[in-house]
Amino acid sequence: MELPEHYILIRKEVKHARIRVSEDGRVRIIAPPDFSDEDIALILKKKAKWIDTNLKYFKGM
Repeated sequence: MELPEHYILIRKEVKHARIRVSEDGRVRIIAPPDFSDEDIALILKKKAKWIDTNLKYFKGM
């Protein structure tokens, strides 16, 4: 799976996947090691509007 350049995928021993948008415009996806690329793509698709809203918010600061 190819992520946009400002997206960072971190696989970590966590129960649930998380998405974090930083002030510098980076999007971090923290996912359990057993999450497939399809699972991650599904989460990104589901949260695309939220991610875009937060990126625009931080860009306007």
